[in-house]
Amino acid sequence: MFALDGGDVEVDNLIR
Repeated sequence: MFALDGGDVEVDNLIR
């Protein structure tokens, strides 16, 4: 998946 907020790894992990 990808982070809609910008692609940050931390955000990406939260979205997953």
